[in-house]
Amino acid sequence: MKKRHQNHTFLIHLVLCAALALIIALASRRISQDTRVQEQCGIEAAIEKDITSCYALEGAYPPDLQYLKDHYGLVYDESAFFVDYRPIAANIRPDYTVIAVHE
Repeated sequence: MKKRHQNHTFLIHLVLCAALALIIALASRRISQDTRVQEQCGIEAAIEKDITSCYALEGAYPPDLQYLKDHYGLVYDESAFFVDYRPIAANIRPDYTVIAVHE
């Protein structure tokens, strides 16, 4: 009888530990996803600021993304994000999209 009680206690502890490990793994994944979204929003805000600064200081929008990197210090993790930058004309605000690359 005592051995049977020990087996049940062991199984309960095992299930609780497995559930706790699952909860921690899911929470970690969620935090990682939230951080990635915040990072993407930060890149978009930086590009927006740099485009506006360029037009205000130079009277023309940046011709390409590299120009923002070279002259306005734009830096982002290129292995984690792809930026599609589409200039239209020197006096028309460019279109851009920031896309998270799958890990």
